[in-house]
Amino acid sequence: MSSTILVVEDEPEMQQLIAVNLQQAGYRALRAANVPAAENAVARSAAQHGAARLDASRNPWVTFARRLRGDQRTADIRSSC
Repeated sequence: MSSTILVVEDEPEMQQLIAVNLQQAGYRALRAANVPAAENAVARSAAQHGAARLDASRNPWVTFARRLRGDQRTADIRSSC
């Protein structure tokens, strides 16, 4: 079974590019364009990794990453920013 990766990206073209590359590499790519959609995707799935473009000026992304780390169910999800 391949790993599932959640791609959090608000630019549709970039999100598509990342997801397609991950799928071609054998991963299952879930997509979210914003924090609420990412939270929903995490609640519905068992993502093992996360890829997000975090902009320091956009606090919701940073807050979301901290919430993932603080939740026992998702604390082991590795993220790449």
